Amino acid sequence: MRHSWRATLVKFSAFVIVMVLVSAFLVFIFGQYQTGPTTGYSAVFADVSRLKPGDTVRVAGIRVGTVKGMSLRDDKKVVVTFDADRSVVLTTGTRAMVRYLNLSAIAISSSSTVQGRQRRFPSALRSP
Repeated sequence: MRHSWRATLVKFSAFVIVMVLVSAFLVFIFGQYQTGPTTGYSAVFADVSRLKPGDTVRVAGIRVGTVKGMSLRDDKKVVVTFDADRSVVLTTGTRAMVRYLNLSAIAISSSSTVQGRQRRFPSALRSP
């Protein structure tokens, strides 16, 4: 009788440990936590309705950063500050757009219509 109680306790403990690990993994994946170093940028937009701090920044549909804040300029345009993974290359030909998915997000795309040599933004430079 005592042997079956221990076996049940061991099985239940193994189940609990596996479920805690699976739950932590799912929270990490679906929480879209950003790891690693980032670089801060800012961009000027005419319309950013429904965009708010904490919304995602995406390149080709992949989350690479987060909107950090917004401020209104005197000319009624909005400066949006955001960060992006350092692995993301932003050049002078890069264009940021506010696109609406299910939730608000900034989509960054590299424009192929920009002619000439494109320079990479230094990590300390904020995009205009």
